[in-house]
Amino acid sequence: MNINLRLYIKINLCFTLILVLSGCITKIESIKTDTIRVLEEGTGYLFITINSNASFRKFAISGEKHIVLKKPDFYNDVNYYLVPVPAGRYHIKQLGISYGGEFNFDEDDDENLWGFEVKPDIISYVGELRIRQQKYRYASFELINNSSLALEYLEEKYPKILAKRTIEYHGPGADSFFDYILNAPKVKIVKLNEEDVR
Repeated sequence: MNINLRLYIKINLCFTLILVLSGCITKIESIKTDTIRVLEEGTGYLFITINSNASFRKFAISGEKHIVLKKPDFYNDVNYYLVPVPAGRYHIKQLGISYGGEFNFDEDDDENLWGFEVKPDIISYVGELRIRQQKYRYASFELINNSSLALEYLEEKYPKILAKRTIEYHGPGADSFFDYILNAPKVKIVKLNEEDVR
């Protein structure tokens, strides 16, 4: 075999392998418009926020599918992702920080710490990932429940979607905030006259 033919075969094999591997990762952007969508069967909304003092270039989750989340909605200094994904168990896999390197979250470390669930046909809020970069290649990470700010964001930006979908917390730990606040009896505000007050 001549050298050019071997090189040609190697290049074609590498190119084919790249195509196959890139097909295994799904890239998804955050929803930007408040329109009601018909979700595919077995699909729900993943809702997660990222609050960071460093800019990040990659945010990947792994589970039912390997997903790279792209182009979040930036609102009040926080990055919001509201994306339809197949229902199932996921965990935060990797985060790339600009001028800080790549950070891998090993699922064997603590599934309860970085794991979450997306339920079908509902909005599954999984928490706020707080990132604090102290210096190059050193950062702290924390996934916390910030349900009140998450609800405020949805009410402001996506009232139609929120009106048609149930929202539940499915991050680490348990929380009934959404059940309590969204199912509480509505209070009627009555304007009083001066005579009524006396």
